[in-house]
Amino acid sequence: MLSSSYSTAVQPDHLVLSSGISAALSILAKGIVGGPGSVVLVENNTYFLAGNIFKEVVPIDEEGLIPDELESILRREKVSALYTIPVHHNPQGTVMSVGRQKAVMELAVKYDFLVISDEPYGLLHYEDVSK
Repeated sequence: MLSSSYSTAVQPDHLVLSSGISAALSILAKGIVGGPGSVVLVENNTYFLAGNIFKEVVPIDEEGLIPDELESILRREKVSALYTIPVHHNPQGTVMSVGRQKAVMELAVKYDFLVISDEPYGLLHYEDVSK
C-alpha cells in the first residue's frame, strides 16, 4: 500500500514502525541518527516533542519547509537527519507541495542525510500530495 501511495518502491528496511511518534523519536534519538553530536534538523515550529529533542531549525512558510533555506544549512553543517511533517503539519497545518517534497528528497541524496517524515494524516488528505 505504501508503494502505491507514494508511487515509488518503499523498502521494508527503510521504515521504522512504532506505537506512535513519541516512541519513534526516542528510538531515533538514541542512535539511529548518529548519536551524540549529530545535527538533526527540524522545521521552525514543530511537534513539541521533536522540538525538545532536536534543536537545529529550518525556516518554514505557508507551504512548509523552504528547500533553499535547508540547503543553506546543509552547505555549512554535516547533517545526520531532518525531521519533517510534510502533510497537515503540527502545529502550522501546512501541506508541503510535491515540488518541495521532491526538492527535500533530492537534497537528502545530495547531502546524504536521513529524512524522518512524520505523516500520521498523510493518507487522509483530499488531494494527492505524494505523487
